[in-house]
Amino acid sequence: MSGWFLWLLVVLGSALGFAALVRQWTASFRMALRTPMPAGEAVPMTVLVPARNEAGPITALLQDLAAQRPQAPAEVIVVDDSSEDGTLERVRSMADRWPALRALGLEGTTGKKAALEAGIASASHPVVLFTDADVRCAAGRSDAFGRAWKALAPDLLLGPVHMREAHGLWGRYQREEQAVLLGVAAGSALSGTALLANGANLAVRCSLFRSLGGYAADRHWASGDDMFLLRRVQKAGGCVAFVADPAAAVEVEPAPGALAWWRQRLRWAGKLRAYPAPGAMAFGLLSVGLPWALALTTGLAFDLHTGDGLVRSWVLLLMAWAAWAGPALGLVQVAKEAQGLRHRPTGTMLALGWMAATAPLIAVCALVLRPRWKGRRT
Repeated sequence: MSGWFLWLLVVLGSALGFAALVRQWTASFRMALRTPMPAGEAVPMTVLVPARNEAGPITALLQDLAAQRPQAPAEVIVVDDSSEDGTLERVRSMADRWPALRALGLEGTTGKKAALEAGIASASHPVVLFTDADVRCAAGRSDAFGRAWKALAPDLLLGPVHMREAHGLWGRYQREEQAVLLGVAAGSALSGTALLANGANLAVRCSLFRSLGGYAADRHWASGDDMFLLRRVQKAGGCVAFVADPAAAVEVEPAPGALAWWRQRLRWAGKLRAYPAPGAMAFGLLSVGLPWALALTTGLAFDLHTGDGLVRSWVLLLMAWAAWAGPALGLVQVAKEAQGLRHRPTGTMLALGWMAATAPLIAVCALVLRPRWKGRRT
């Protein structure tokens, strides 16, 4: 067997392995969306909101939390992380009219992880629902999380994160990108091995959080609270689950421009070197490396002649492309269905190509660049 065909078979085998994994995630995600959560009383949770310089968006979030049905959370704790824009004062003003709301203020150089630790230390309920200060949520979110917790009895419950309507080419790309991330997060968790977590929307058992030492080992990183927590719960043998019910989702705003997007991706990539997550790293290398390998192989295939097994080579190559693209499109389609979005395969393919093209550059730059986030170096 020639070296060319051996390489082609390796690429095809990798694509088929990728396809099998992603198809499993897609099936798990679709089944979870079609399986209604058992009716019954929801487990009460403390809603914990870490905030730094969020005086603008936090009012809308707290209004969303107060409007939860069938009843508002019995305890909402906002931990202000040394804000400089009046966030704490605004929350205290709202707390005067809403007894369930409490405001805690941190002083000095602390960080989001310290805010989360302080909130959990003050929580009255055994389960805490993390909520970023700049998100929005529907009226059934707390109930969906509470019923899912009762049914699944996890230690860490991950929730869906949707992106609000974004205009323009850059905004539409970010929505495609968020659908990819949602598909991977939901599909992997529902299949038994969660690879991604988003701190904007997750619930954790307080006793396990405390037994893990909180974020003591990771506090020197300004961000990454979600992935650090996921990894430590997994290493401790805790149960990680995912609530697929769209009612449990929160909505986030897209980055307001290319520079903001670039800094956000540098922050996400930079924290990857801080913790060992073999599954996430392996899938990241496969999902990014495979399209590059396919592109390289396609370029080499154009130099083949009839006597070099031209037809067979192109058949195998097209099979490899289909094994990569088909399952990826299927997973994104389910993620969009969960958000009530129309699926446009062409836009998704362009977004997947851009993600694969830029991921290596982002990873390399993240090794030396540490952008500021919330006024601090990440």
